[in-house]
Parts: sequence; structure tokens; C-alpha cells
Amino acid sequence: MIHLCYISLLVSSFTACSEKEIDLAFMIEGSSSLNQWGENNFQKIVNAVENLAEYFNHSQSNIGIVLYATEAELKANFSFSSSQTDDVLENLIYPSGWTRIGKGLNFTREELFNKSRATAHRVLVAITDGTSIESVLVPSNLLREMNITILAVALGDWYDEKQINDIASDPDSKTSLLTTYDELGGLTWRLHEMVCEGTSDNFIVLLFPIEIQCCFKLP
Repeated sequence: MIHLCYISLLVSSFTACSEKEIDLAFMIEGSSSLNQWGENNFQKIVNAVENLAEYFNHSQSNIGIVLYATEAELKANFSFSSSQTDDVLENLIYPSGWTRIGKGLNFTREELFNKSRATAHRVLVAITDGTSIESVLVPSNLLREMNITILAVALGDWYDEKQINDIASDPDSKTSLLTTYDELGGLTWRLHEMVCEGTSDNFIVLLFPIEIQCCFKLP
């Protein structure tokens, strides 16, 4: 017997970013609050960044690392090789201090993206667990004016969701990730997708029914 069957297909026009030029920066928080909420939380962040960076260890991508708390430090610039960046992450020391996201954003713009390639897609992954003691909106807007996509990763329970939305590029649903320290390591695949979406000019999702014929036996 022949019956009509209907299925829905989700089609994503999503250009793979493995061959694109990407200048990808990570802003890693190192404030005192990290390890107050759990043992080795700082290392969990570093491990997740290491895993995510592996997706982009090819000739077209450059990776920069900024560590921030009370002050911000440039740990790897866009000229570092993948092995040099790996060494930086493996030897990163937890600084402790205040949560100054605004300072980290300004520092990343001045020390990394002002020296990035004009032809590259520019993406910043800003990771935090708390509320900045200073404004984040103006520094975030200055980065966006340079055509930099900002992905905001918020960990734990003590971040300010409005600040996260101010940091993240629009739409927030595609550029912010609210999670926990323990779950972060298992979500690097999602962060990889978010970075790739941030470099895509043609991300389209279409949902439509297709009518097909299928044959099966009724009992």
C-alpha cells in the first residue's frame, strides 16, 4: 500500500570556516571570584580554550590571548604559531584580582585588533564569571565599530545578564552562552559553531515540508 508521508527538513546554509582567515581572540578572566566558587575553575576555563583553539589551528587562523582581572595582559598575539599559543595556555598562571571586563575589552582592542589583518574575519570570545566594576557597553561598541563579532561566555551564577547582553553582538541568542564551569568543557563544539556563525555572511535557516511517497505494510 502506498501512503503519503510528510517530513520537515532543517536546511542550514552554513559556510565551513576551516578555510577562512580568522583573527580569533580569547579574553580569559582571572579574577579572585573564579576559584572562590569551586576548585580549579580557572583551569577549567583554560582547558576549554585549549580545546576550542584546536579547531582553528590551521594556516588561515590567528589566535590571540588576553588574560584580565584588575589589569589586562597580552599573553599571545596574532603572530604566534599554534605551538606557541599552546605553550602559553599550558603555562597560564591564575592572577586573581577584580573583574574589570571593560578594561579587558579596551586592552584587547588596542593590543590585538588594532594590529589584526584587514582581510580577516574578527571574532572575540570574552569569558567572565562576574559583574564588571566598570562599564562594558562603550568598549564593546568600539569593538563592534571595527566589525568584530563578540561572543560572551558567562559562567556560574554571579554575572550581570544585562552586561552580558551589552557585550555580545546581536542577536544575543547566537552570541551569548550562559553555562557553568563544569559544563563549559563539553560545550566547546557549540562555541566552535558560534565562532563560525560569527564569520558567516549567509547563515540562513529554512524549514519546509516535503511530500514523498513511502511504502510499508499495515499490520
